[in-house]
Amino acid sequence: GVPRPAAQRRKARAQARVRSVAAPGATAAGRGAASSRHAARPLRLVRRASSGARARGRVCRRRFALAGSPRRDDACRRRPSGGPARRGARLRERETRRGGADAGADARAGGTAVDAHAGGAPVNARQRSSEMPDLRVLRVADLLLHEQHDAQRSDPLAQRIVSDGVLKNPPIVAPVDGGPPFVVLDGANRVTAASALGLVHVVAQVVDYDDPALALDTWHHLVCGFPRDRFDALVEQVVGVRLEPTDVMHARALVARREALAFVVHPDGRAYAVGAAGDLHERTARLNALVDIYRSHGRICRVRTDHIDDLLSWHDDVTALVVFPRYEPAEIVDLARVGARLPAGITRHLIPLRALRVNFPVSLLRDDR
Repeated sequence: GVPRPAAQRRKARAQARVRSVAAPGATAAGRGAASSRHAARPLRLVRRASSGARARGRVCRRRFALAGSPRRDDACRRRPSGGPARRGARLRERETRRGGADAGADARAGGTAVDAHAGGAPVNARQRSSEMPDLRVLRVADLLLHEQHDAQRSDPLAQRIVSDGVLKNPPIVAPVDGGPPFVVLDGANRVTAASALGLVHVVAQVVDYDDPALALDTWHHLVCGFPRDRFDALVEQVVGVRLEPTDVMHARALVARREALAFVVHPDGRAYAVGAAGDLHERTARLNALVDIYRSHGRICRVRTDHIDDLLSWHDDVTALVVFPRYEPAEIVDLARVGARLPAGITRHLIPLRALRVNFPVSLLRDDR
């Protein structure tokens, strides 16, 4: 009359089913019904292991809720774990996935990158990415600018260097024919501020201009706060510049073929190409004269797109969008060699392993030794 616990009732029913299947006097119909019930019920595998065995990754004992199962031998057979070799292969595969394209390329080529500074030990892409940037103390006189500095930025920067007493972020330079000299890829305002302060040396990060991870992009200028009629009138007054009304697609083609210095797009869709004749010095001088017109009369926002419709919802009082060509590294080096500088805020270098917050004392950069 005392109710048994649920676990005892389940155990009793399982034993009864086993006895009914294995009973010698059972009828064929009874055995068929029991077998159908047995097949319909899912096989329950209970894995029990001691705490020590679990810690060692072994299973001590396996028990089944149903006895006499034909699948017992297959289920109890231990799968080979592969041992340390297989675990090492899984770890190497995981490192390959994390390493990115460089590690994948090494694996596809059938070779392994070797670090010459680590005694020939294999390295992956994650270890290569942890390399330190190349920082050097260079003479300011050996640095060549390829773009104009922005006085609105370089003057406050010089004051901040004096107040802080340190040079926080070093400029980015690349050697010309092995160097010196060095062309300044990024940091014209910092180099100008250091020269204005009378610093003899400057801490710079030296990069390889042929590095495929280093990218050269172009900023376009979104001019705001300038009357549109006055903007067009001043552009027409630039000496040596001709304006060619055209559509945006044709203007892009002219700039890509370097048949135009730039092209201008207004919010109403009107566009015209800005052309100029002459050599590298003359064309660069015309481009500087064009940028100086709206730099002194309006605000400049650096943007990456040449679609003005995408910018109208983000900027107020838009006058025009000035689109520049995409330059090549060889052109940047040639400009720096001959002393022809592009307007400020056009070239955009994407530097891998950028060094920031170096905080080098300015007092050490004043020494001429």
